[in-house]
Amino acid sequence: MKQSRRIPRGTLYLVGVPEGEVMKEASQLQRWLDRRFDLFQGRYPPLHVTLNVLCPQGKKQTQKAFSKIRSALEGRPPFSITVRGAGCFALPYKSLHLRVEKMPPLSALSRRVHRDLARSGIPSLNMEEWNYHITLVNPLFARREWSLREFAQACRLVEKYKPRSAGRINRMELWSTASPPFHRVASFVLGKGPEQ
Repeated sequence: MKQSRRIPRGTLYLVGVPEGEVMKEASQLQRWLDRRFDLFQGRYPPLHVTLNVLCPQGKKQTQKAFSKIRSALEGRPPFSITVRGAGCFALPYKSLHLRVEKMPPLSALSRRVHRDLARSGIPSLNMEEWNYHITLVNPLFARREWSLREFAQACRLVEKYKPRSAGRINRMELWSTASPPFHRVASFVLGKGPEQ
């Protein structure tokens, strides 16, 4: 596991970094949306699948959260993901995404992390009802807020698009919101143990 020396404050996101055809398709669609709506400046937001959202209280809980996540991921093999369709999250999010199927390895890992954190008294989101997705556009990452009219138009375009692709999650990362929009504080390579 690679970990920054600074202990983050605030909300942490455990995310899977997609690879393969899924990543290629998501990147192409993200760039197409940018050309069409002029949303990003220079750098595109990182494509990812959120597996857990946690809110450790203080340095001690944050260190314990790192330990629990490391244990949950250690020795876990990489897993496949499948995208079936695209959609939108309306106000207040105004974001566009690819829908990721809730497959057993994805949901089982998410449940395990939540359970282990809960047993340690670390607040985290129960992802049972979570709509797994890869965010393409979100105002948090954009250089400007898009209008409701633009968002509605983009939403119609994306919903007509019927992506079907597969990929793998070989690496997990822990992101902090302490330095917006996100800052990677740890990285885990699946199937190989902690990243050095």
